[in-house]
Amino acid sequence: MNKKIVHIYNWWNADNKSLKRMNNAKITWDEFYSNDKEGIVSAKFSLKNGQRSSVDLGEKAIAPFILDVIDYGLLTHPECNYFLYTNTDISLVSDSSIYIRDCLNKWECGYSHRIDFSEDVIPKNPITRDQLKNLLHIGSWSAGSDIFFFSKKWWNKHRHNLPDALIGFEAWDACFMVEMLKSGLPEPVRWISYHQKHESYWKKYRLTSRGQLYNREVCKKWAIKNKIGHLINYGDFLFKLPTPYNIS
Repeated sequence: MNKKIVHIYNWWNADNKSLKRMNNAKITWDEFYSNDKEGIVSAKFSLKNGQRSSVDLGEKAIAPFILDVIDYGLLTHPECNYFLYTNTDISLVSDSSIYIRDCLNKWECGYSHRIDFSEDVIPKNPITRDQLKNLLHIGSWSAGSDIFFFSKKWWNKHRHNLPDALIGFEAWDACFMVEMLKSGLPEPVRWISYHQKHESYWKKYRLTSRGQLYNREVCKKWAIKNKIGHLINYGDFLFKLPTPYNIS
């Protein structure tokens, strides 16, 4: 079986500030690619005319569905067994493939919580995992996740039970975390991704935008169906953080 990892991401028509963050993250991806001994290939998803998106729901911010983006990666690289999804502005430590591959070999899936930095202190050059750990005191830990990895077997087994949610809006990542923890993952991988803080569209319009309302409804129904309704927060954020101790 081909041992390369397929890195799946959604490249979109961003404003100048977002594009700068995306390009800065991409520099760290190149370092991550070059340091992996088995090889990384990329699968760049871009919405095409007529393809379903948030616009179909009346949302003004254009975003694809997470299942469509990941399915694209599997379809474009059917010869590969390992797949990695990241948001487009997420930076990876240069030696992250060591920890990603170790987790995949043991559990066939995994995710990580990012470290957030303000623009004035975010590393300007690629860094290792140990270097990121040394910078934790000037950053902040995020409860969300922007990086998920899995084998083809894991995806084919669990895809049907994941919510058909939009990228760029709330809650889908918590559902993915739950599904991975339920499938046997003991804990997330630590300190392999980081991100520049910025104002999020979904946070600004948390209870008003069509994309937000859609994701919150879809993911709430998913949680109840999967017997984790106790994680529904009924506050500003839809879910409490899933952990190995609060899922059943």
